[in-house]
Amino acid sequence: MRKIWTLWIALMCLSTGFAQSMEGRVDYQKSKYRAAVLEVPYPPSQVEEAFDQYLKKKGSPGTNVKGFRLYRNVKLDPSKNFYGDMYVSMEKKSRKEKEATTVSVIVGRPNETISSRSPDDDYGIQESKAFLNGMVAEISAHSLNVAIAAQEDVIKKTQKKFDDMISDSTDLIKKMDELRDKMKSNAETLKGQRSNLAKEKDVLEGLKGRKKE
Repeated sequence: MRKIWTLWIALMCLSTGFAQSMEGRVDYQKSKYRAAVLEVPYPPSQVEEAFDQYLKKKGSPGTNVKGFRLYRNVKLDPSKNFYGDMYVSMEKKSRKEKEATTVSVIVGRPNETISSRSPDDDYGIQESKAFLNGMVAEISAHSLNVAIAAQEDVIKKTQKKFDDMISDSTDLIKKMDELRDKMKSNAETLKGQRSNLAKEKDVLEGLKGRKKE
Protein backbone atom coordinates (compact mmCIF):
# COMPACT_ATOMS: atom_id res chain seq x y z
CA MET A 1 0.00 0.00 0.00
CA ARG A 2 2.86 2.40 0.83
CA LYS A 3 4.32 1.78 -2.64
CA ILE A 4 0.98 2.58 -4.28
CA TRP A 5 0.63 5.77 -2.25
CA THR A 6 4.16 6.83 -3.14
CA LEU A 7 3.46 6.10 -6.82
CA TRP A 8 0.27 8.14 -6.68
CA ILE A 9 2.07 11.12 -5.11
CA ALA A 10 4.76 10.88 -7.78
CA LEU A 11 2.16 10.76 -10.55
CA MET A 12 0.28 13.66 -9.00
CA CYS A 13 3.45 15.74 -8.98
CA LEU A 14 4.22 14.66 -12.53
CA SER A 15 0.70 15.35 -13.77
CA THR A 16 0.60 18.71 -12.01
CA GLY A 17 3.90 19.53 -13.68
CA PHE A 18 2.74 19.09 -17.27
CA ALA A 19 -1.04 18.57 -17.10
CA GLN A 20 -2.06 22.12 -17.96
CA SER A 21 -4.62 22.53 -20.69
CA MET A 22 -3.96 24.54 -23.83
CA GLU A 23 -5.72 25.44 -27.01
CA GLY A 24 -5.27 23.22 -30.04
CA ARG A 25 -7.07 21.49 -32.87
CA VAL A 26 -8.75 18.10 -33.10
CA ASP A 27 -10.13 16.17 -36.08
CA TYR A 28 -13.90 15.79 -36.12
CA GLN A 29 -15.64 14.54 -39.25
CA LYS A 30 -12.73 15.46 -41.56
CA SER A 31 -12.31 18.99 -40.20
CA LYS A 32 -9.92 20.35 -37.59
CA TYR A 33 -11.91 22.12 -34.89
CA ARG A 34 -10.59 24.42 -32.20
CA ALA A 35 -10.41 22.55 -28.92
CA ALA A 36 -9.08 22.57 -25.39
CA VAL A 37 -6.25 20.03 -25.09
CA LEU A 38 -4.77 18.32 -22.05
CA GLU A 39 -2.07 15.66 -21.66
CA VAL A 40 -2.11 13.37 -18.61
CA PRO A 41 0.19 10.45 -17.61
CA TYR A 42 -2.62 7.88 -17.45
CA PRO A 43 -3.95 5.39 -20.04
CA PRO A 44 -7.02 6.32 -22.12
CA SER A 45 -9.20 3.66 -20.47
CA GLN A 46 -8.67 5.16 -17.01
CA VAL A 47 -9.17 8.71 -18.28
CA GLU A 48 -12.47 7.75 -19.91
CA GLU A 49 -13.63 5.98 -16.75
CA ALA A 50 -12.79 9.09 -14.69
CA PHE A 51 -14.76 11.35 -17.06
CA ASP A 52 -17.71 8.95 -17.12
CA GLN A 53 -17.88 8.59 -13.35
CA TYR A 54 -17.47 12.29 -12.62
CA LEU A 55 -19.91 13.59 -15.23
CA LYS A 56 -22.51 10.89 -14.57
CA LYS A 57 -22.67 12.16 -11.00
CA LYS A 58 -23.27 15.63 -12.46
CA GLY A 59 -26.18 14.35 -14.52
CA SER A 60 -24.34 14.04 -17.85
CA PRO A 61 -23.80 10.36 -18.76
CA GLY A 62 -21.48 9.77 -21.71
CA THR A 63 -22.36 8.31 -25.09
CA ASN A 64 -20.18 7.42 -28.08
CA VAL A 65 -20.45 9.75 -31.08
CA LYS A 66 -18.11 9.39 -34.08
CA GLY A 67 -15.02 8.49 -32.02
CA PHE A 68 -15.79 10.97 -29.23
CA ARG A 69 -17.47 10.69 -25.84
CA LEU A 70 -20.38 13.11 -25.77
CA TYR A 71 -21.50 14.58 -22.46
CA ARG A 72 -24.54 16.80 -22.89
CA ASN A 73 -25.49 19.91 -20.97
CA VAL A 74 -22.36 20.03 -18.79
CA LYS A 75 -22.04 22.96 -16.39
CA LEU A 76 -18.55 24.03 -17.38
CA ASP A 77 -18.36 27.21 -15.31
CA PRO A 78 -20.61 27.34 -12.23
CA SER A 79 -19.75 31.00 -11.58
CA LYS A 80 -21.08 32.01 -15.02
CA ASN A 81 -23.80 29.37 -15.18
CA PHE A 82 -22.14 28.29 -18.45
CA TYR A 83 -23.43 25.09 -20.05
CA GLY A 84 -22.27 23.18 -23.12
CA ASP A 85 -22.17 19.80 -24.84
CA MET A 86 -18.68 18.32 -24.43
CA TYR A 87 -17.24 16.24 -27.27
CA VAL A 88 -14.22 14.55 -25.72
CA SER A 89 -11.48 12.65 -27.54
CA MET A 90 -9.17 10.51 -25.38
CA GLU A 91 -6.29 9.03 -27.35
CA LYS A 92 -2.96 7.53 -26.33
CA LYS A 93 -0.29 10.19 -26.66
CA SER A 94 1.88 8.12 -29.03
CA ARG A 95 2.92 4.57 -29.82
CA LYS A 96 5.82 4.89 -27.39
CA GLU A 97 3.73 6.56 -24.69
CA LYS A 98 0.74 4.24 -24.47
CA GLU A 99 0.24 5.01 -20.80
CA ALA A 100 -0.23 8.74 -21.45
CA THR A 101 -3.36 10.31 -22.92
CA THR A 102 -4.12 13.37 -24.98
CA VAL A 103 -7.57 14.70 -24.10
CA SER A 104 -9.21 17.05 -26.61
CA VAL A 105 -12.51 18.82 -25.97
CA ILE A 106 -14.83 20.58 -28.39
CA VAL A 107 -17.66 22.40 -26.65
CA GLY A 108 -20.94 22.76 -28.49
CA ARG A 109 -23.84 24.96 -27.57
CA PRO A 110 -26.61 22.86 -26.02
CA ASN A 111 -27.95 20.51 -28.73
CA GLU A 112 -25.77 22.16 -31.40
CA THR A 113 -24.68 20.06 -34.40
CA ILE A 114 -20.90 20.54 -34.31
CA SER A 115 -20.32 19.59 -37.94
CA SER A 116 -22.55 22.44 -39.11
CA ARG A 117 -20.47 25.21 -37.50
CA SER A 118 -17.17 26.79 -38.47
CA PRO A 119 -14.04 24.89 -37.33
CA ASP A 120 -12.73 28.25 -36.04
CA ASP A 121 -15.64 28.73 -33.64
CA ASP A 122 -14.10 29.08 -30.17
CA TYR A 123 -17.28 28.62 -28.13
CA GLY A 124 -16.43 27.34 -24.64
CA ILE A 125 -12.66 27.11 -25.20
CA GLN A 126 -11.64 28.99 -22.07
CA GLU A 127 -14.30 27.29 -19.93
CA SER A 128 -13.31 23.83 -21.15
CA LYS A 129 -9.61 24.56 -20.50
CA ALA A 130 -10.45 25.43 -16.90
CA PHE A 131 -12.67 22.35 -16.67
CA LEU A 132 -9.86 20.09 -17.91
CA ASN A 133 -7.41 21.55 -15.40
CA GLY A 134 -9.91 20.71 -12.68
CA MET A 135 -10.26 17.14 -13.99
CA VAL A 136 -6.59 16.34 -13.35
CA ALA A 137 -7.27 15.62 -9.66
CA GLU A 138 -10.31 13.48 -10.56
CA ILE A 139 -8.29 11.45 -13.06
CA SER A 140 -5.40 11.01 -10.60
CA ALA A 141 -7.77 9.88 -7.83
CA HIS A 142 -9.43 7.38 -10.16
CA SER A 143 -6.06 6.03 -11.26
CA LEU A 144 -5.11 5.52 -7.60
CA ASN A 145 -8.38 3.65 -6.97
CA VAL A 146 -7.65 1.41 -9.97
CA ALA A 147 -4.14 0.69 -8.62
CA ILE A 148 -5.52 -0.08 -5.15
CA ALA A 149 -8.18 -2.43 -6.60
CA ALA A 150 -5.53 -4.20 -8.69
CA GLN A 151 -3.24 -4.62 -5.66
CA GLU A 152 -6.14 -5.89 -3.56
CA ASP A 153 -6.83 -8.48 -6.26
CA VAL A 154 -3.16 -9.52 -6.22
CA ILE A 155 -3.28 -9.87 -2.44
CA LYS A 156 -6.52 -11.85 -2.63
CA LYS A 157 -5.01 -14.31 -5.11
CA THR A 158 -1.75 -14.54 -3.15
CA GLN A 159 -3.69 -15.11 0.09
CA LYS A 160 -5.72 -17.89 -1.53
CA LYS A 161 -2.55 -19.56 -2.79
CA PHE A 162 -1.02 -19.22 0.69
CA ASP A 163 -4.15 -20.67 2.36
CA ASP A 164 -4.20 -23.58 -0.12
CA MET A 165 -0.55 -24.32 0.66
CA ILE A 166 -1.26 -24.24 4.40
CA SER A 167 -4.20 -26.60 3.86
CA ASP A 168 -2.03 -28.95 1.78
CA SER A 169 0.69 -28.84 4.44
CA THR A 170 -1.84 -29.67 7.17
CA ASP A 171 -3.14 -32.59 5.13
CA LEU A 172 0.40 -33.87 4.57
CA ILE A 173 1.21 -33.65 8.28
CA LYS A 174 -2.00 -35.53 9.08
CA LYS A 175 -1.12 -38.23 6.55
CA MET A 176 2.42 -38.47 7.96
CA ASP A 177 1.01 -38.91 11.47
CA GLU A 178 -1.38 -41.59 10.21
CA LEU A 179 1.51 -43.31 8.41
CA ARG A 180 3.65 -43.25 11.57
CA ASP A 181 0.80 -44.78 13.57
CA LYS A 182 0.32 -47.43 10.90
CA MET A 183 4.05 -48.19 10.82
CA LYS A 184 4.11 -48.46 14.62
CA SER A 185 1.08 -50.79 14.58
CA ASN A 186 2.60 -52.81 11.77
CA ALA A 187 5.90 -53.15 13.67
CA GLU A 188 4.08 -54.48 16.75
CA THR A 189 2.09 -56.91 14.58
CA LEU A 190 5.32 -57.99 12.88
CA LYS A 191 6.95 -58.58 16.26
CA GLY A 192 4.06 -60.76 17.38
CA GLN A 193 4.03 -62.63 14.10
CA ARG A 194 7.76 -63.25 14.38
CA SER A 195 7.24 -64.72 17.84
CA ASN A 196 4.38 -66.92 16.60
CA LEU A 197 6.54 -68.09 13.69
CA ALA A 198 9.34 -69.06 16.05
CA LYS A 199 6.91 -71.03 18.22
CA GLU A 200 5.44 -72.83 15.21
CA LYS A 201 8.94 -73.75 14.08
CA ASP A 202 9.69 -75.13 17.51
CA VAL A 203 6.54 -77.26 17.31
CA LEU A 204 7.62 -78.53 13.91
CA GLU A 205 11.06 -79.43 15.18
CA GLY A 206 9.50 -81.24 18.10
CA LEU A 207 7.32 -83.30 15.80
CA LYS A 208 10.26 -84.13 13.58
CA GLY A 209 12.24 -85.19 16.66
CA ARG A 210 9.54 -87.63 17.67
CA LYS A 211 9.70 -89.19 14.21
CA LYS A 212 13.37 -90.05 14.69
CA GLU A 213 12.58 -91.85 17.92
